[in-house]
Amino acid sequence: MGDIRKRIEKILKRYSLKTNERTLDRFIYLLSVLDESDLTDQLLENLIIENLTIGESYFFRDRETFDKLKTIFKSRPSWKILSIGCAKGEEVYSTAITAQQAGVDYQIIGIDVNVQRIFEAQSGCYRFWSVRLLNEHEISNYFILKDNMYCIKEAYKKNVTFLNGNIAEYDFGITEKFDIIFLRRVLIYLDNVEDIIRKVLSILKDDGYLIIGNGEYFPPLYEYFEPISPDSMAIMKKKARTFLLDTSISTNNTSSSQPNRTRRVLSATNTYMSEKARKNSVPAFKNMINDLHSNLSFEEELHLIENYISQGKFNEAYGRLNVLSMRYPSQYVVWKYKALVELELLLKDKARESLKRALFLNHVDEEIWQLKNFIELR
Repeated sequence: MGDIRKRIEKILKRYSLKTNERTLDRFIYLLSVLDESDLTDQLLENLIIENLTIGESYFFRDRETFDKLKTIFKSRPSWKILSIGCAKGEEVYSTAITAQQAGVDYQIIGIDVNVQRIFEAQSGCYRFWSVRLLNEHEISNYFILKDNMYCIKEAYKKNVTFLNGNIAEYDFGITEKFDIIFLRRVLIYLDNVEDIIRKVLSILKDDGYLIIGNGEYFPPLYEYFEPISPDSMAIMKKKARTFLLDTSISTNNTSSSQPNRTRRVLSATNTYMSEKARKNSVPAFKNMINDLHSNLSFEEELHLIENYISQGKFNEAYGRLNVLSMRYPSQYVVWKYKALVELELLLKDKARESLKRALFLNHVDEEIWQLKNFIELR
């Protein structure tokens, strides 16, 4: 399997994807069921993109972001929007719905490296998991139920386009500029974070908005962007042009260059930090992010936990899930996520107990039964 690992690493490098050794070892183990002679480069590439990139999303994820976006939409009559890593299109259609509610004209492009997800986005049909946070009124307004699938109404497909491609390589043309770019839960999967940020800078209008996920923290972003307000950390705007001209940013900086890097990070965040906090630089900013996490809603807590899981931070996820299971003991999704994380932490007996609670609260959820079957097979 040494040759397989090299082939995988080559594809990961091509797409600037990153993963941890544990995930990579597990992926290689799963590939062992295939005959290596049948594992063509194209098949291997498809499997990597399908299994090692983000694919899970749902409608109106980070609801408060869309609430603020509706207000922003009303500030001008027409919007051009790009969704990077659009997966199956839930984010794109959520944005289209919000734009229509605000009564503005819009064009939305969703781009993703996974061609299968693009096909699904174009079809606009989803399982219940994607609409699980919507109420019955919203579901009836936005979807038509077909064969147990929730299909987005044609009205919300208007002015929406999906593209299959790698954002780092895709050429939008010199004149192609966007008013809003979604970059939510994408950077955590990429090695070339700064290249993507520069790409975003080049295609985002000077008065445009960058939208990231709640709780996401990437210091390079704050060298070029700043949150629109302390209570809207996920919605950002470009900093003054003098900061955009600084191209020396690099995550591989030597220690001798670190003081300048720290000053640039501070300049991006000093509007929201006290003088005392600024002295502590990036650690202080992380503490501020943690403070924001302390008063999260249930939905926001789930988003944060999903973010931890996607990054392989299972201990952090487990800590928050233990708190949530006491605070929301009747929420089946908490026990489902708890079982999943317990499996990752090799706490098999605890995972069984969590699944029992999840099944008691919701015995029709397919994912819970899949987890149960998985435990029994291990």
